[in-house]
Amino acid sequence: SQNNKKSTINTKLCYISKIMNSAKKQNKIKSKPTITKFKVKNARQARISKEDEQKIMEYFDINKMPRMKNIVTLLIETGIRKGEMYKLTRETLLVDKGKHGCIVLYDTKNGEDRIVPLTQKAMEALVYLFQTSETKYAVYEKYNKLRYDWEKMKKAIGKETEKDFVIHTCRHTCCTRLLANNAPLKKVQLWLGHKRIETTMRYTHLIANDIMDMTQFLEEPKTETE
Repeated sequence: SQNNKKSTINTKLCYISKIMNSAKKQNKIKSKPTITKFKVKNARQARISKEDEQKIMEYFDINKMPRMKNIVTLLIETGIRKGEMYKLTRETLLVDKGKHGCIVLYDTKNGEDRIVPLTQKAMEALVYLFQTSETKYAVYEKYNKLRYDWEKMKKAIGKETEKDFVIHTCRHTCCTRLLANNAPLKKVQLWLGHKRIETTMRYTHLIANDIMDMTQFLEEPKTETE
């Protein structure tokens, strides 16, 4: 559609690509046509600071919203997409792999399966979600409900004017924290499931922005006469 944004068109092309991948696997088509996406700027650059994360969790505690608290914890700790989150079942959880277990993600956005390791916090959050779920899925709440609860929390902690502070910010947060702690770029790419390394590299610019004011620690302090 002429009224669609480039990012929206890219999302639709991703769905078409997945359909083509599935058709090829089933031998319904001989080859997958090349799908060219638009180049778009990575507009959303918000991240959740440790201070804001504490405020978020306190809000959910005060308002007795343990499932929302654990959903957000899971998203921050794993960096998975919301579509991947909604596919999590007990069969996708491998408790004996890695230090704290891992999750297996099938049929992801880029058409490939991948494994994501879990931190202790992520494992605890996921176990709680399974134990309190009304279905076989860890998360059964409709996304509109999650977004509604997020917006209420966002207003409560003073973030209502920050348009980029959305649920997807949890994914950005996971990526930048991995890179800030010197995780190898290639491994971060595999963790997040980025098709291209350039997508992962965008987050290195965010980390660079965090150190732009560090020169103050090298500059000589001014005297009163100056």
